[in-house]
Amino acid sequence: MLKNQKFFGSFFQKRTSFFSFAKSGTWLTRERANLYGHIFALAALVLLLAFYGRILAAPGRPIASDFDAFWSGARLALRGDGAAAYVEAPMRAAESQGAQLAPGQWFVYLYPPTFMLLSLPLGGLPYLAALALFLVVSFAAWALCVRRILPAPWPLLPLLAFPVGCLNALVGQNGFMSAACFGTAMLLIDRWPVAAGVSLGLLAFKPHLAIAVPFVLLAARRFAALAACGITALFLAALSWAVLGGTVWHQALQASAVAGPMLLSTEVWPKLMSVYAGLRLLHTPAFVGYGGQGLAGLAALIAAVCLAERRPGGALEIASMVPAAMLCTPYVWDYDLVCLSLPMAWLARCAARDGWRPWEKTVLAALYGGAVAARLVNVNFGIPFMPILIAALLALTVQRGLAPAHQSWVHAAP
Repeated sequence: MLKNQKFFGSFFQKRTSFFSFAKSGTWLTRERANLYGHIFALAALVLLLAFYGRILAAPGRPIASDFDAFWSGARLALRGDGAAAYVEAPMRAAESQGAQLAPGQWFVYLYPPTFMLLSLPLGGLPYLAALALFLVVSFAAWALCVRRILPAPWPLLPLLAFPVGCLNALVGQNGFMSAACFGTAMLLIDRWPVAAGVSLGLLAFKPHLAIAVPFVLLAARRFAALAACGITALFLAALSWAVLGGTVWHQALQASAVAGPMLLSTEVWPKLMSVYAGLRLLHTPAFVGYGGQGLAGLAALIAAVCLAERRPGGALEIASMVPAAMLCTPYVWDYDLVCLSLPMAWLARCAARDGWRPWEKTVLAALYGGAVAARLVNVNFGIPFMPILIAALLALTVQRGLAPAHQSWVHAAP
């Protein structure tokens, strides 16, 4: 009996010690963060060079396979046949000219014509030049936003070496673009609300990430930004209709029917970071997944809206909007997690002025490394931890905004 008491006493003591250790986050100093950032940056550079070097040295291997769909769709649109991007046969033929995909492999074009319009200039360039331009410009836009959000003393390198950003570059996705839209709005919304609204309106190329946008802007009574956002989205839709033709929109709407059945595929769940996918990985029925996703999305919207009603400052409103958006949609891919770098940077800015709060360092560190490892953990262990971390980030952001002590300075633009 005495041995059992000692065992459980020791167990709970260790558990309490670890809990306190994780809660305080004292282990993560600025110097260590800078060191880890240099390590991750070097590892990312080596990985990118090795990956692309191996591909270029071995023709026939796919190069940034997701980007191949963007480039091929743009080329078809320049030929006046953008609607063909949403049809399997012509899209297979077009993609075979880009990344030299394996026999039988092809990537469906599921983005709206607004994204095809924005990527149209890429179709006039050779594949590698288009890929380089796409990644460099989108990365630069995201990096500039992060630099402006972060406080000056805090090392920039850890966030620029954000591991999931490396993943986005490897597959040639548009995570940097989405993050740049949110980041630009975060920087401009207090002083130039119309420009911020335009930036958020550009998310029309990925509308499922913009679900929380109108609710937060309306709750914050940022009517100029809301109007600019809506007008920008409608203008992009009308311009894409005029430039690409109505047939493209008709074909895109038909192709969007593929998105629904995609959620039922067991192969897709490990790649998604949503509540729905996480519940399905835990072998729950589909109705539980949909129900959990709906409840999580509703709770996230309520939290972000309650914060926005207090008007804690435009930057903090956008910082809460990002994780709320991630929790509102079942279609959150791992490369979309680049957007989380913005509220992470904003929390670091808050901490630089007001001190770190419990759990903030641990949650940010877990997000930093966990975002890129989430797919591997989902595939090999079936442990969907990423929705929990996204919800924790939202909770920490809302907590910052609701604190009365922040009202004196949080309105200041970054």
